Amino acid sequence: MFKQIIPLFFLFFPLIGTSQTYLLISKDKNGEIEKWVKSVNPNISTKELYGLPKDSINWYCEKAKALILGGGEDIHPGWYGKQQELEKCGRIDLYRDTLEHSLLEWAQQNSIPTLGICRGMQWMNVYLGGELYLDLPLENPSSINHSQFGKTDVHWVVKTHSKSRIFKALKTKKVLVNSSHHQGIKTLGHSFIAVGKSSDNLIEAIEFIPSKQWNAFGIQWHPERLKNEESLRLLNLLLKEL
Repeated sequence: MFKQIIPLFFLFFPLIGTSQTYLLISKDKNGEIEKWVKSVNPNISTKELYGLPKDSINWYCEKAKALILGGGEDIHPGWYGKQQELEKCGRIDLYRDTLEHSLLEWAQQNSIPTLGICRGMQWMNVYLGGELYLDLPLENPSSINHSQFGKTDVHWVVKTHSKSRIFKALKTKKVLVNSSHHQGIKTLGHSFIAVGKSSDNLIEAIEFIPSKQWNAFGIQWHPERLKNEESLRLLNLLLKEL
């Protein structure tokens, strides 16, 4: 298993009662996720963990009430048994892979509400045994160009599960999203269900079941870059846990 090749550097301690709580962000390019959170509630304390010393990560995890895994680089395919196909991937960050794997272990063990955005959703899926398309255009050709950084209106995501928490929060059966990703979900991880797909049948939204054990959900698009009501409703699905 690849997780035995890359050691887990981070040991997380049990949660303790504190007067201040945090929403943790694994990595936040240009501070977009923090700005998104603050736009809904400026009083929420957020902290990006990428690059912090181990003892600092532990300290913030002791005080955390929610976690967001952001977008970014491709995930090393060794995590799902495809290390021989590394050449299909783009940029890889092994430190980030290890950090986020440890964060997901901690979040699930402590029932910390978790949102995965783009790469973050893919990591949640891989963490529980799922696989990815290493190169979407090569392995799953489509009329949709899923890699359009900065575009706000690219394609629709349609509800595919009648009891979806995501679409209940969105108050709609379909949502127009942006799209900026090189990889995507090929097979679902254990305990995840697909609740939203694009017209080319690519999984765009997943939820962990049962949610009472772990309120974890992921979306393939970037709501932090959108300035619409749906993106704020989606964020509130996580923030209501704080």
